[in-house]
Amino acid sequence: MAARSGSTKAKTKEIKFRVELDVLKEIDERQINAGYATRAAYLMASALSGVETDLNTIARHIGGLGHLCNDLLSALGDDRNAAVEEDIRRTVDEISKACLLITSSLQERS
Repeated sequence: MAARSGSTKAKTKEIKFRVELDVLKEIDERQINAGYATRAAYLMASALSGVETDLNTIARHIGGLGHLCNDLLSALGDDRNAAVEEDIRRTVDEISKACLLITSSLQERS
């Protein structure tokens, strides 16, 4: 059937491929976490975006930073002794390590 004049319907082609079930499960989890309604939409966006960084991994690192900062703020109460100051130093060190992980993740993908 010929396309009507002025029609902008794009030609499409169905593709099929096989994946192991554990890989399919991972794809489906990432699709849901990324907010895509369909697996196809997620796979197309992932393939065409040029961004290979796993944003969920980065988000987990950033979330960890939030928890560390909360721990730090809790330690900054009125009771400032050597043990508290050492806890603060350790917390700041953990924040720095998390920042390095985030930076490293981003640099690997760029």
